[in-house]
Amino acid sequence: MYEHMNEQGFSLLESMVTLCIIGILASIAYPVYENILHQQEQKKAIIQAHEIANQLHHYFIQHHTYQGANTLWPDNAAYTFRIRTQKSAFNIIATPKNRKLNRIELDEKNALTTKHDTQ
Repeated sequence: MYEHMNEQGFSLLESMVTLCIIGILASIAYPVYENILHQQEQKKAIIQAHEIANQLHHYFIQHHTYQGANTLWPDNAAYTFRIRTQKSAFNIIATPKNRKLNRIELDEKNALTTKHDTQ
């Protein structure tokens, strides 16, 4: 009855092996992709911190102090910005909303530090 049955398509074993290979490749690729996204978010925050610093420097040129400068700055999707000003100094702190990202600090001398908060 089934003597002349044509073998077309894939067997269950072939399909399972293919799915396993795809799963292994995805488990390798996803962390790399996620790391690239985190680096991109950090770079955006560094650029935004430099933009804030430029505005604070312009304020200092006009008023000869950093105190009184607008320290409200909109957060981006991945970081919350806090700005501390003194008469002749400022500190910009970008705190990540995701624990996998690094904290960023920038001061009036454009000294940039990044560190991972373990809290």
